[in-house]
Amino acid sequence: MTEQEAQQVIDIVGTPGRFFSRSPVDGIVFGASFSQAIELVTYANWADQANYNSYIQLNPSRKITGTRCRAEDITHWAWFVLDIDPVEEYNEPMKALDRAEDLMKAMFGLKELHRVVVDSGRGVQAWYPLGPLPTNEVIKVHTDPLPRDFELEDVPAVEKEMTIREAAPRVMSYWLGWLAQRMGTYEGCNIDTSCSDLSRVMRMPFTTNQKTGRRSTILTTTQKVNESLARRLLTYAPYHLFKERPVMTVIGNGCWTSYVGQMTRGGRIFLTEGSEEPGRHRAASAAMLSLMDLGCDLEQIKAALRFGGALCSPALPASETDQMVERRRVK
Repeated sequence: MTEQEAQQVIDIVGTPGRFFSRSPVDGIVFGASFSQAIELVTYANWADQANYNSYIQLNPSRKITGTRCRAEDITHWAWFVLDIDPVEEYNEPMKALDRAEDLMKAMFGLKELHRVVVDSGRGVQAWYPLGPLPTNEVIKVHTDPLPRDFELEDVPAVEKEMTIREAAPRVMSYWLGWLAQRMGTYEGCNIDTSCSDLSRVMRMPFTTNQKTGRRSTILTTTQKVNESLARRLLTYAPYHLFKERPVMTVIGNGCWTSYVGQMTRGGRIFLTEGSEEPGRHRAASAAMLSLMDLGCDLEQIKAALRFGGALCSPALPASETDQMVERRRVK
């Protein structure tokens, strides 16, 4: 990475920024903040020389030390992202991205979407700058369809208050799934549906993707913001996303196996069938998040991911799945 390239990244995400790198061999992670281009150059080039994958955090956070942030650290919801992954030998990621955008524009009634497009060294990523919303902002959301008879005075309330921090991951997860379901495998590519958490890191431009050996680059950029997109993502989301999640009763001694029947489909499949590359880490993450939502102990989650990792092809090392859980542990 050159200083000019680093400045291009800074012009997009602003400062202070958050750099993150990870070894694909043993899962060792490194994280740091940067405020000047020369700092980013130093981190990125060191990571390339160490054969680490490099990432950048898009949403701003109050945390400026250590490795990756948690949702509680994020101050603003500033980006919506699409990650287009090739899954077949023939693939056209840009055509898949354009198709996804056509679906979004039709759904949200938008004539255009402003985006930064990054060639990740494997597929493409589209970063959509939002009119940023403070994550502590409280909004009212509907949890049930509106009653048809508006003249009734005793209609029960169907609204609840929720912070952007709570609502944003739910709606991003929903819309990514909505797009993935409608597109399927399109032009040899799939949409990564895991890019929904506020602290998500994305591929750092101008660094080496260690899976492919290719260098990531910025294909297009923008100075404009999608002012209404965040509100539309919230407003157009279905009511059920905002209902209180039922408390699950676990039968047994708290072993991870007691939770399998209540897990999401994707998480359950990882623990019973494993997954194939390149989807192993995404499937493991789905299983981890599902177990966490159900209240499973972190040490039991480690045991579960080790079990599922052994079923993968190739096997997902325990050192990598343990690191995934440790990054989620409350400091």
